[in-house]
Amino acid sequence: HSLRGLSAAGQEADYSVYFYAKDKTVRGMVPKTQEDERKLIRDMAVISPERPEEEADGPALIRREAMISGGSSNMIMVTTCLYEELTEALINVRQQGRNINLVYIVRHDADSREREELLQPLNALNEYDITCRVVTADAPGGEAGS
Repeated sequence: HSLRGLSAAGQEADYSVYFYAKDKTVRGMVPKTQEDERKLIRDMAVISPERPEEEADGPALIRREAMISGGSSNMIMVTTCLYEELTEALINVRQQGRNINLVYIVRHDADSREREELLQPLNALNEYDITCRVVTADAPGGEAGS
């Protein structure tokens, strides 16, 4: 499963994509081509349900971006770990009138109970009209984005 379509979305509108990188920081980019998309996927952190370290904190980054008046009106957050502060930050940005999409990557080996638990936070986001796309991560060894 790839994130195909992010670059297409970026061409239609002013989109920024935020994701956790392998160096444990949050990165932002505007993918314009499929090569940008492949680079984004290569740079993404290994799929892990663990909450990232504080300096890689998505909520802080989203709040910062939301305060920039010239910031993107459309944001895509790609994450593997959805926790309360992150959902709150996404909702706040949505309430400021920005379009925000979430790409939520779930481990391929999560059983149905785990999966249900992982998807629970999406209910709150749906109430605020935040578009969520759930992507199941490829099994280890499977090349993401191929």
